[in-house]
Amino acid sequence: MILLSTTDVYGIQKGREPIRETIAEKGITNYADIKMTSEKLMDKAFRKTDCIPVIARVAPIYDAEHTDNLHAHVYDSKDNVGYIFGEGDYGFSFCCVFNLIDFLNGIINVPQGRYGGVYNVCDSKITTAKDIIEYEKDRHRIGAVIQRAPGSEKTMLYNKGKMKNDYRYFDPTLTFHNWNYDNTRAKRIAPMRWNLTNTK
Repeated sequence: MILLSTTDVYGIQKGREPIRETIAEKGITNYADIKMTSEKLMDKAFRKTDCIPVIARVAPIYDAEHTDNLHAHVYDSKDNVGYIFGEGDYGFSFCCVFNLIDFLNGIINVPQGRYGGVYNVCDSKITTAKDIIEYEKDRHRIGAVIQRAPGSEKTMLYNKGKMKNDYRYFDPTLTFHNWNYDNTRAKRIAPMRWNLTNTK
């Protein structure tokens, strides 16, 4: 039994260490609450059965055509512009849909052994804001892009309550927190070879 969960269950992490599956869940959105509850119910339901439960905590998904999750991290819908802080060298963890497919196929096709438990499923490298901007520009999916000084994200006026209810909403004041998820366990199942540069 495979449950598709979300890396949102970890909540906001301020430390710089990669976020591993053993870190306590501190989700702050309704979406994260639902996923955390689902994980706990699944664990309880299959504890004394022969079924192997797998929880895949997936980072925000994208492919060549579906880039809404990428876009949300570099776009100001109030001002209707893309934005970047400094040179855009900061980044976020995402998951190419082909990495997720490879992971699911790997779990299903394991010839022997028990590959149960919790896995962080995401690209192996952080995707920088600069990469997202260039990717969207090349496909004519983002218009004007303004450069903002690092630190100005704290003065931007955003709807704090919206993040609780809208799973795709990204609050720019959280830009420089830790978004690096450790996918070491998942890479034992699938190579996580896809990223923004080879997703056509």
